[in-house]
Amino acid sequence: MRMRLLATIITLLLGIEIAIAAEPPVCTGTNLLPALKTTAPELRARLATAETDIPNGRAVLWRITDKTGKAKPSHLFGTIHLTDPRIHALPDAARSAIETASVVALEIKEVVDPADHLRAYYRNARFMAMPLGQDMWDLIPDEDEHFIRDAPQIPPERMITLGAVQPWMVVVMLSYSTCEMARQKADLPMLDRAIGQLAKRHGVPVIGLEKVEEQMAVLAGATLEQQARMLVMTAKYANQAGDFAETFAQLYLARRLASVWVLSKQGVPTDEPDPEISAYLENEVLNKRNRLMAERALPLLADGNAFIAVGSAHLPGEQGLVALLRKAGYEVTAVD
Repeated sequence: MRMRLLATIITLLLGIEIAIAAEPPVCTGTNLLPALKTTAPELRARLATAETDIPNGRAVLWRITDKTGKAKPSHLFGTIHLTDPRIHALPDAARSAIETASVVALEIKEVVDPADHLRAYYRNARFMAMPLGQDMWDLIPDEDEHFIRDAPQIPPERMITLGAVQPWMVVVMLSYSTCEMARQKADLPMLDRAIGQLAKRHGVPVIGLEKVEEQMAVLAGATLEQQARMLVMTAKYANQAGDFAETFAQLYLARRLASVWVLSKQGVPTDEPDPEISAYLENEVLNKRNRLMAERALPLLADGNAFIAVGSAHLPGEQGLVALLRKAGYEVTAVD
């Protein structure tokens, strides 16, 4: 599950070391979509028609126009939270819009500076720690512990530290391959950070539509029992984290954002997802945050010439940002 840009921060918080070359290699993986024909045929069928069935899922870049003509057009851009250089090859129209924008709005402004991001996490440790006297491992059924302990992202000697943190933190870590975590730790930026850095190089101010504590509150908002189920679900696929990244990257490059949305709200590629967890991911992690980000984007759009960059799964659907901005009275047109 690709929830946010947190894996490396959590790695640092838990004291986990990753061996890093001067320039870690580009990560590789296998697209999981062909295998779904056998492993999850119902999901494969939904993905095959997702871009037809789900509105606003065919573009990563959208132009936002004030129908009154009082403000300059703004732009909405969907990102993937990876260091993959293919993802970083911005469309010319997006790059130009960033460089000439009046303001660039990311999900959170701290992502541009990893030190700021880490400090923000320390300031909000209450969302990460287990309640006093409780151990995370007590939430995990004995028969499922091995899925977590066998995950390649966490060295065996560090497993004991996991008992002190809420399961959602481990979920995020297991969502990234060791290769991707090493690239992030080597200071290779994810796309959101790269966009913020590009804006700053051109003197464009960068702001956040959300606060770090708001994002953390959402991730910690599921009950501990739900988080534990989500952790076991994610751990079962931990060895395929690189394949998940490749699958998302290929969908993104093919401008299949509706499919990205389907996989993001389901969590894992199966025909038997946990309905309670899927509802939490769709309603809390996606839709609720969409409404907040849309509300906070409106003053920027009224001023005009804003560039808004958020995760791709926040764009499609009837409750996605494209639809919400149209409901607010703006004309939103696909560009790329």
